[in-house]
Amino acid sequence: MGFRNWTPKIAALTVVGLAITILFVRGTVAIWAHNIRPAIWYLIAAIALSIIFFRHRKVAFAIIVLSILLVNAGMTALFHPSGTGLLITFVSALGLYGIAIWGAKKYPNMTRKDWKALFDRDPA
Repeated sequence: MGFRNWTPKIAALTVVGLAITILFVRGTVAIWAHNIRPAIWYLIAAIALSIIFFRHRKVAFAIIVLSILLVNAGMTALFHPSGTGLLITFVSALGLYGIAIWGAKKYPNMTRKDWKALFDRDPA
């Protein structure tokens, strides 16, 4: 399940998911710093992009966002541990684990090779 199995559509959706995650994080940080006007614009852009690109791909969107948060917050938490960083890391890991268990129970016939179906639509 390496990069050779990716299609251009999956790569593009992953990049858009990365951009949406960055916009959400920037909006949250701007709210934290009391910069309300930029925060509103960041959050509006993130919500609009997520509705446009991930309206029927909620599971794929959740996996992308949690993976990006886990990697970025996890690397920061290793070298500069803080309560917030550790919390984001553990919640992201638990969220990914929860999605894996939920998907196995909800779609018992889905195999490892069917992971690309998540980027077409949420499986029925």
